[in-house]
This record gives sequence, structure tokens and C-alpha cells, in this order.
Amino acid sequence: MLTRHSGPGWMATGFLFYIPIYALFYGFYLKKQTKKAKISWTLLFVYTFLVFDLTQFPYPIGESAREHVATQHSFRYNLVPLDNFIENFFISFRPRYLFENFMNVMIFIPFGFLVANVLKGNKRFVKVLLISFGFTLMIELLQLVTSMTGMNVRIFDVDDLIFNTIGGVIGYLCFAIIRSIQAKRKHS
Repeated sequence: MLTRHSGPGWMATGFLFYIPIYALFYGFYLKKQTKKAKISWTLLFVYTFLVFDLTQFPYPIGESAREHVATQHSFRYNLVPLDNFIENFFISFRPRYLFENFMNVMIFIPFGFLVANVLKGNKRFVKVLLISFGFTLMIELLQLVTSMTGMNVRIFDVDDLIFNTIGGVIGYLCFAIIRSIQAKRKHS
């Protein structure tokens, strides 16, 4: 399982940054919305912040933490689609890494569901696909930049883009199935 650094010198969470972001969004957009929309958007924000926190933090802010990153972690990335997955599944079976791929799918299922729930209009599938991919790309690019600058121990992995996006699509499919069942019940 993923090990998170903690203790003196590590910023463990971005929670204090999320509150003003949500407050601004609430003030400019949400306060005019229905109660249902407020709840749906709030759930999406909370979940998005949790995913962001899990994938970006902790950050080394103290000298000993920065020294640890500089000496114990090297800058790494994977740009070959499914390379790590194939290596870890078919060549040198490593359940730990397969579990990480599985979790990359699982973590984005609720995200895809919640995004589909707040979207209006047609082409929800395409929108969820693009939003899931875009959010994952932002996460991975931040990991790349912060890793390059010695601010993080994460790596850029194109496989994460693939598996997170698949999770978002599965979340959309769950939303569509539930919505279809609700529509059938309404008409019967």
C-alpha cells in the first residue's frame, strides 16, 4: 500500500487551502442554486479535494523533509502506456502494483458518478470522460513538476491517466444505470 510521509517538516494536507476555494465557489455560484444542487456540488468538491489530497500530499516543507526527498527519492516517470501494468501483471507478477492500478480505477468511480450527477444536458458520457481525464492529467502534471523540483515523492505515470479515466467512466455508467432504474420506476 502507499506509504505517506509524515511528521515534522511535512505538510500533510491541503485542507486549509480548500476552505477558501470552496467559499469562493459557494459565494459566486452555489448560493443561488437549489438545495439539491448545493448538496451535489458540495459532495463533488469534498471528494475532489480528498482525491487531490491523497495524490499530492504530503509536501516536504522542513529542511529534514526536503533532504529526505533529495537523498531517498529519484525523479521518475512513465510515458509508455500500460508498460508498468504489463510488467507487473504478465512478466514479474507483483500484486502490490496491480493493487495500485485497481485503486486508481476505484478512486475515480465516485468522482465519475458525482461529476455525472452535477452535469446538465446531453453528452454527459463525453463530459465525464473529458473531466476525468483532465483532472487526472492535472494531478499527474503536478506530480511531474513537483517531483522534478524535489517538492514531492510522487511520479508521473501515464498508466494512472488510463486507469483513473476508466474509473471515471465506470462511475458514469453506475450513474446512468441508477438513473435508468429510477426513470423506469417513475413510469410504472
